[in-house]
Amino acid sequence: MTDPDYDPYSVEAMADPLPIYARLRAWPGPYRLERYGAWALARFADVWEVFSDMEDFSIADGPIFERALLDGSRPVPGDEERGPLTGFVSLDPPLHTELRSAVSTGLRPRAVAALEDRVRDLARQRLDALVPAGRFDVREDYAGPVSAAVICLLVGLPLDHVAAVQNLANAALRRSGGRPGLGADAISARDDLDRLLLDRVRVAPGDGLAGPLSQMDIGGRPLTDTEIVTQIRGVVSGGVETVPKVVAAGLLELWRDPQARRALTATPGGCAGAFEEMVRLGGPLQWVGRTLLRDRVVAGQEMRAGDRVLLLIASANRDGAEFADPDRFVWDRRIERHVGFGYGRHHCIGTHVARLEGRVLLEELLARVPDYSIQLDGIEMPPSEFQVGYTRMPLIVG
Repeated sequence: MTDPDYDPYSVEAMADPLPIYARLRAWPGPYRLERYGAWALARFADVWEVFSDMEDFSIADGPIFERALLDGSRPVPGDEERGPLTGFVSLDPPLHTELRSAVSTGLRPRAVAALEDRVRDLARQRLDALVPAGRFDVREDYAGPVSAAVICLLVGLPLDHVAAVQNLANAALRRSGGRPGLGADAISARDDLDRLLLDRVRVAPGDGLAGPLSQMDIGGRPLTDTEIVTQIRGVVSGGVETVPKVVAAGLLELWRDPQARRALTATPGGCAGAFEEMVRLGGPLQWVGRTLLRDRVVAGQEMRAGDRVLLLIASANRDGAEFADPDRFVWDRRIERHVGFGYGRHHCIGTHVARLEGRVLLEELLARVPDYSIQLDGIEMPPSEFQVGYTRMPLIVG
C-alpha cells in the first residue's frame, strides 16, 4: 500500500488536505508521524473513540499542536505549578470544567434562543445594504459582520466595534506566507484584540461573557482581568471566524446543485439541517490534538504515554463508513452524529450560537436571493494547518 505521506504542516496538507485524508482513511490503522513522535487518526470511529475517552487523554499541550512542540521532548502533562491561567481550551479538569462552566453561562440554549430576533435583524440589515448593489462577498460582507455583531452582543461591546472585532479576529488566526503557526502580523492582531477586550472588561467587568468569570475564585484568588480576557478570546475568535466560512462553503455547494437550492428555498424549515451538513462537509477546523496519559491501545494500535494524537476532524466527517456518499452535499441528509463541533468535554462551546447564526443566515439569504451565482475566480482559500476555509466568496445576485 502506498504511504499517504502525511505531514500536517506540509504545503500540500495546508492547501488541500482532502486527497491526503482519503489516503489516510485507507491506511490500515493510525498513521505514524515518525518525525513528530505522533499519530494521526483519520477514520470517524477512531476519532470518536478518542473524543469519548474522558480519562486517558490530555489537552494541556493545546487543542492545536505547535509544530515546535512535536519533537518528543515535552513530558506527559501533569500537575506542574502554573503561572497565569491559560485559556480553558488548553486545560484539563477540574480547572477546565470550572472555567468552561462560567464562560458558557451566556452560551446555553435558552440564552442563545433569546438572541434569534437580533440575529435575524442583523442579517436583514446586511442584505438591505448589500442586495441592491447586485454583488457582495458572502464571508466578508454578509456572514462575517453578522457573526462579529453577535460576538459584540455576547461580550457587551457596542456594535460600532463590529468592524474592528471582525478584522482583528480574522487576522489573529491568519497564517502568513503559507507557513504554519502565527506570524508577527497575527500575533499583533491577537494582542490588539486582547487590548480591546481588556478595555471592556475593565470598564464593565460584570457584563457579558466576562461577568461570571469576574465572580470566580481560583486557588484562593480572583481571576485577573488578563486571565478573563484569555478565557473569552477563543470564543471571540472562533465565533467570528468559523460560521462565515461554513456558510460560504455551503452556498457554494447549493450553487453547484440548483435542484438542491430550489428544494431548500422551498423548505425554509430545512435550513437547520442543511447547515449541519455544511458543517460536516465545510467545517474549516482540520484537526485537534490530544496527548496520551498512559500506555494503552488506541484504534487498534499500541501507543505510549506522552504520544500525541492528531484527530483529523475534516477527514472523519468524510468517512464512508459513517456517512453514505460522504463527499456529496445532501441538504436534507439525516445526520445522527458528526465531529464538526468536536465531541466530549472539549466540544465547541459556541455550538448553539453557531447553529442559530447558520440557520438564520441561510434562511434570510435564500428568502431574499433564491437565485444567485458564485464568481469562481474570486474565491480565496489561504493555506493553513488549522482552519482551512473560504475567506473570499463573491456572490452575484440573480
